[in-house]
Amino acid sequence: KINFFSEQITDYETLYNFTSSILDVLKNTNYNNAVNLIFEIKLLYLLGVAPSFNKCPSCGGKALNGALDIRSGGFLCEKCHYLKEVSLNINDSLLFKKIYITKINEINEDYLKEFNDHVNINKCINKYYEWHLDFKSRVKEILEKIG
Repeated sequence: KINFFSEQITDYETLYNFTSSILDVLKNTNYNNAVNLIFEIKLLYLLGVAPSFNKCPSCGGKALNGALDIRSGGFLCEKCHYLKEVSLNINDSLLFKKIYITKINEINEDYLKEFNDHVNINKCINKYYEWHLDFKSRVKEILEKIG
């Protein structure tokens, strides 16, 4: 993903530091899936397409405990998420948000274990990249077919 998106990112120093930090976490854990998910979710910020977690894109109200809607790019509030199909339920959406806001230096093995094999969030992040960046990972397609 780095090569594909490097032209869209203008802050190369931040990208380098972020990637270096993620690689440090990766070399010290067995929860590779969780680290990959952290990378993919946090990279959304550098790409300028991070979801809005606080303001409902549908009504403009507070969406602190909302559900993620890929197409609108944010958390739908408690009222609005019942009116349309959402990409993640509230619990999975809150975990997605937790992954996004957790600082890399706060990551530990218990934290990574919590979502290492989280199928719903993995599928959601793939769809998010497809919808907002028109990007579909061929590697992930192959791995899904194999496994």
